[in-house]
Amino acid sequence: YSFYTAESMSRLTLGVAIGSVYLGGMIASPIASYAKLSVSHMLRAGTVLTALGILTTVYTPLGPIIFGLGSGLVFIGAVVYTSQMARSTLSTTSGLLMGTLSTMVYIGFAVVPLTSGLLYPTLSLAHIIVLNALIVLAATMLPIRRGGLGCA
Repeated sequence: YSFYTAESMSRLTLGVAIGSVYLGGMIASPIASYAKLSVSHMLRAGTVLTALGILTTVYTPLGPIIFGLGSGLVFIGAVVYTSQMARSTLSTTSGLLMGTLSTMVYIGFAVVPLTSGLLYPTLSLAHIIVLNALIVLAATMLPIRRGGLGCA
């Protein structure tokens, strides 16, 4: 939310907030690696934490860390899920699957700020933040299939 942060945060505060997101992601990696979580639990827990982080970012400095934790879990879960899909289908296109995953991540990085900026003249910042959190929470409703075959 660059239009929000430019008005309310100094460069130092903004740097700490962004760094906190990455710190949360770094903390999530070993948690995801050592925890006995299924891929579906990792993805669902990550999306809920991400949505919680989005909402709390406005109210507490812990919001970006929570956001990073959730996003980190989702990303690790997505990579594991993608690799399981490639193995279970005996696909030689695992590079294509990982490339598609990366492309989708970068599309999200581009589309969310652009859409938020377009909506800002019509909706308040609070409404945009809640809308983003609801979109993330909606992802928990998506079916997660083990290896692309049966339900997880």
